[in-house]
Amino acid sequence: MKPRQRILTVLLLVLVVGLLPATAVAGGGAAEDTGSTPASAEPAVPVPPPGDETPEPPWTSRFLIPLLVVLSALLVGGLGLSYLVRVRNRYEVVRG
Repeated sequence: MKPRQRILTVLLLVLVVGLLPATAVAGGGAAEDTGSTPASAEPAVPVPPPGDETPEPPWTSRFLIPLLVVLSALLVGGLGLSYLVRVRNRYEVVRG
């Protein structure tokens, strides 16, 4: 690295590291929140209590995932079988 490039790199690094804290403070930060709510406060949207129902799994996980597992097992098995058949037919055992 040339001395000029090294000086430029160091200056750029110092500039970036020097400006990072300034930009973080310039954002102003979040407004202070005491965390206390008045006792008479009501929610904007009432939420019903959760039920004991278990949600039905979506059709993708019920049908597509087992189908893909079976198809991939068949594909791997078929590829293995075709490889064995091709290798067996390629070579002959000579007995003499």
